[in-house]
Amino acid sequence: MNHKTYRHYANLVIKSKQKKTENIRIVKKCSSCKIEKPYTEYNTSNAKYSDGFQNMCKQCWVGYNKAYTEARKRARARFDVQSKICLDCGSEKPSSQFGKRSVSLDKLNSYCKPCWRQRVYKSIRDKKNATL
Repeated sequence: MNHKTYRHYANLVIKSKQKKTENIRIVKKCSSCKIEKPYTEYNTSNAKYSDGFQNMCKQCWVGYNKAYTEARKRARARFDVQSKICLDCGSEKPSSQFGKRSVSLDKLNSYCKPCWRQRVYKSIRDKKNATL
């Protein structure tokens, strides 16, 4: 790209930004409390919306975030398991015999550590045999 086309491109970008700022209203309606507030009451870190501001005002966003965090804490607290049944061997073992898994609700793996180890070794052997 030579300097003339770059300069032309830069001018186009500047003009498009100017058009966007000309269309911005002074106030915006919060999607949560339904009150029109000035743009200083909104977070600007959201590029998902055409005006670049979040759809909730800062006050509503703080309340929403606190409620969401509390709900997640309550959901995690419900799954405090002392023992679990392994899907492979079918025996009930203490939770210390299961590995960690962050995506499951109880934060534990579905297989006990010895069964998991056997599954890993078997998959490694299968991959080696498949390549030979």
